[in-house]
Amino acid sequence: MEQQKKTLCVGLVCLDIINVVDKYPEEDTDSRCLSQRWQRGGNASNSCTVLSLLGAPCAFMGSLSAGPVANFILEDFQKFHIDVSLVSEHAQCVLPASVVISNTSTGSRTILHMNRNLPDVTAEDFSKVDLHQFKWIHWEVSKKLHQQPNHPKPVKLNKPSQTKQTCQTRQTLQTNLNLSN
Repeated sequence: MEQQKKTLCVGLVCLDIINVVDKYPEEDTDSRCLSQRWQRGGNASNSCTVLSLLGAPCAFMGSLSAGPVANFILEDFQKFHIDVSLVSEHAQCVLPASVVISNTSTGSRTILHMNRNLPDVTAEDFSKVDLHQFKWIHWEVSKKLHQQPNHPKPVKLNKPSQTKQTCQTRQTLQTNLNLSN
């Protein structure tokens, strides 16, 4: 039986620290949370979780630091049967984290995000990927990130001469790009 092709989600994985409160805290006060939990986050990472829950085979491609928090992230990917063979580990970097304040009385949420030094996936990383195993590639890209003057622009994949892989039979690979704030 032929192995089912996967969806590849490319982008961010981070640690979400979710704090549930009954009202948003006033500035410069000490407040108690109703609950707090750690959760794997990031748009591309979350897209993989949804695909997995829907029964679609998927893989995540992104950067990850080393250490206990990264182990927590990898264990969570494994729990949802998400292929992480394309994750690039950066031992000297810090894993991105978001502190989420979720207000039960209004339904609002406030997110404070930090990404100190973990690099994005590069064109070189992507050039090593065997695209034959995927039927769809979902890209998560931050609009703010690409507006920075020194940030590289997205790689153009629409020219056959730019890819090293060729198919013996005609195959279609779907892609989509999601720009997030």
